[in-house]
Amino acid sequence: MGLDLSFGRSLKALPKGLSNLKHLIYLHLENCQGLERLPKSIGGLQMLVSLCLEGCDGLQELPKAMGNLRNLKNLNLKYCIHLKELPNSISKLEKLENLHLGFCSFTKLPKSLGQLKMLVVLDLEGCEKLADELPPAILQRLESLESLNLWGCYRVGEFNMALPSLTNLKMDEKDLYTWTGMSHVRSLIIHESSDLRQSRLKSMEEIQALTLHTSGIKVFSSHMTTIFLNLKTLRLSFLPKLQSLGLNDCPNLVNLTLNDCPNLEGVALTNCPNLVCLPALHSLPRLGSLVLRLSIKNLPQSFTHRGAFPALNLFNLGQSNLVEFPEVEEGAMPKLQWLDFDDCISLHTLPASISLLTNIQTIDLGSKNEKLITSCKTNFRNSTIRKSFMVDGKPLIPEEVVFESLVPMEEGMTTVRSSEKRPFQKVHGDEERLLKRGGSILGSDFFMPSSPKRFVYVGSSSLAETTKSEKEHGLCEAL
Repeated sequence: MGLDLSFGRSLKALPKGLSNLKHLIYLHLENCQGLERLPKSIGGLQMLVSLCLEGCDGLQELPKAMGNLRNLKNLNLKYCIHLKELPNSISKLEKLENLHLGFCSFTKLPKSLGQLKMLVVLDLEGCEKLADELPPAILQRLESLESLNLWGCYRVGEFNMALPSLTNLKMDEKDLYTWTGMSHVRSLIIHESSDLRQSRLKSMEEIQALTLHTSGIKVFSSHMTTIFLNLKTLRLSFLPKLQSLGLNDCPNLVNLTLNDCPNLEGVALTNCPNLVCLPALHSLPRLGSLVLRLSIKNLPQSFTHRGAFPALNLFNLGQSNLVEFPEVEEGAMPKLQWLDFDDCISLHTLPASISLLTNIQTIDLGSKNEKLITSCKTNFRNSTIRKSFMVDGKPLIPEEVVFESLVPMEEGMTTVRSSEKRPFQKVHGDEERLLKRGGSILGSDFFMPSSPKRFVYVGSSSLAETTKSEKEHGLCEAL
């Protein structure tokens, strides 16, 4: 049987006959803001298992009779902001497992709290008025404690003893200086970190879930690989100043969450074989460098939609297991200059729409993927981005003839005639118009004066089907 009077804001007191409810199992009085005290008769609820007083900000004290609730397992006093102390009789709650005291005004905790041998969860979040020495003196006796929330306890002192059952810890990053022996911690939540260094986590090498929630940190990287070998979940939430993220050699990482990190400029995820689901990176407004050396086979379609990666300059997919690169929409990655597919041995072709990357300068194909090299050489020979494809630093499609500029010849200069099979295209126009576009002789427009004159080629490429001596002169005659 239960009684729920939550949000009864006009409720100021409970009836004295409350103890007559002998079989009451739970009593919830959440956000009863007008409630100022509990009756002594509450101690008569011998079967009560759960008591919730969260948000009762008018409550100023608890009766000693609370210690008579011998079957109580859950006690929630969170946000009872005027509650300044707990009665010593709380030590009699021998079956208490969950105690939530977050954001109360405690200046001290009773030492008898350490007698709660069955306590599994202790929440002291935001209890910033606690004295230095008390929490460590209490905590070291709570051998069954599995989850501990100390975020905002700014006066928590040094703690050097291991808690053998502790697996979930939430605290301020600066307190990592004073905490050692946390070898059993599996889940760690760190708030208010301005300069997180993995050396401070070295005693927590079994961490499986790490959450950072802070306003100051600018760089996070896993360069100390032994710490993150067991990491499965990483949550980076509300890090407005984070600029650089690097995760390397996290073999068990499965979940990565990036929320509200608008200033990220560089992300590098390498050697994380189980990270196959990527966070929403495409909408980050300042991301300029992205390295994904992962086991992913397909990129999210959102990566190549219109407006995706507005500031991205470098995109490195080298050594990934990518099978297919998604179709590119016009307006995607508008500033991308470098795209790297080095050693993507499972990728055999690229979509023709990749030519919509208007600012691309280099598409590195590596040298080991012959199928990709062959398909690109065939499919992009006449593409506007054919110059971008590189293999070992050399152009994939060398241009046999590139006319960069034609200028009038001087008298007496030796001429080179073009092949009859590839004649110049004569276009009538102004004599002063000179060719200034690159491209193969095939399919190019060459501007010629209406009355033919001799022109000299001043580019660096050789003409097709000319003699060696003619090539050395580097000259041609407009026909």
